[in-house]
Amino acid sequence: MSEDSLRWEPYDRHWIRLRGPWSVTWGDPTEHIAPPQRVTLPMSWGELFDGRHGTARFERRFQQPTNLDASERVVITLSEVRTDVSARLNDVKLSPLTHPLGDPASVPFEDVLSFDVTPYLQPTNRLTLDLTVNSLPSTETPYGLWRPVLIEVITLI
Repeated sequence: MSEDSLRWEPYDRHWIRLRGPWSVTWGDPTEHIAPPQRVTLPMSWGELFDGRHGTARFERRFQQPTNLDASERVVITLSEVRTDVSARLNDVKLSPLTHPLGDPASVPFEDVLSFDVTPYLQPTNRLTLDLTVNSLPSTETPYGLWRPVLIEVITLI
């Protein structure tokens, strides 16, 4: 199925917030510069890293939503991140959707970045988000994972 064909109009949308615990590693995740911290999101980059710039890896496990049928899609949604984001589910690199699923007005936040993870789901899943801040945005503008990370279960018509 091509990404352009993913323009569905849902009649039902259910959100699950991925609050915590998240494991957060500062710096290049392959170099293990610092031990991971456990945090509960949402929390802004400034709150977590005192405004430093660089890369941080956020990881969280979650169970596959139950009772999914062929008319449902599972989407990971980030909002208003304002940094570079690389996402993986179970070590599979995710590509952001170029078109939102359904009516964008029904998403509770602005500037949405969504990933359809339906084909990659397993009974237990590991979501990995690498965020990179190369230069610090205005201190008046929140950035990072300061809005909830959502699992959306979208039922299609």
